[in-house]
Amino acid sequence: MEASDGTVRGVIDTLMKVVDALDAAGIELIGPGQPSRGEGRGVRLKTAA
Repeated sequence: MEASDGTVRGVIDTLMKVVDALDAAGIELIGPGQPSRGEGRGVRLKTAA
């Protein structure tokens, strides 16, 4: 997945496991158009509930 240029390539099940693991660790994925300090895609720690 890391070697993909542009669209992430890989087995969807594997990608979903990575996303779920990040989510469980309190990491939020920031999509395009979502508010972020750098105005781009990325990751950040979730705010405490």
